Amino acid sequence: MDPHPLGRTVRAAANTCFTLLLRNTHPIHFDHKYAAVGRFDVHTGGVACQLMIDITQNVMTNLDWDEVRLPNLVFAGDTIYACSKVRSKCELKSRPNVGIVTVKPMKFNQDGKIAMTFKRTFMVGNVPPEIKAPGA
Repeated sequence: MDPHPLGRTVRAAANTCFTLLLRNTHPIHFDHKYAAVGRFDVHTGGVACQLMIDITQNVMTNLDWDEVRLPNLVFAGDTIYACSKVRSKCELKSRPNVGIVTVKPMKFNQDGKIAMTFKRTFMVGNVPPEIKAPGA
């Protein structure tokens, strides 16, 4: 697996924003008294695409998410890291500047506990060599 260059510390505010975006009204995400029976988790989906700027920089559209596993909860204050393995890639014969890529990312916390794994397939544009990504 190839590591991605950035980690991200999850903040409660980010959880609130993502929860509102999904219109999830479960009180465990908003009501601290309700969640006081234990530490409440954040939406792990909120960390699904973050951290993978080196992969998602040129993604045109997601085609499939599959085999999603959430073996450990993510909590506010956790720092999440990621690594990915390219499983397959192919250029489209009908569009030579576009390809389909499948990756298997793994997200893990600061203690090395796996927070999320999944398979992601997406359409990506081939970037001409004269165009460089920011910071490249």
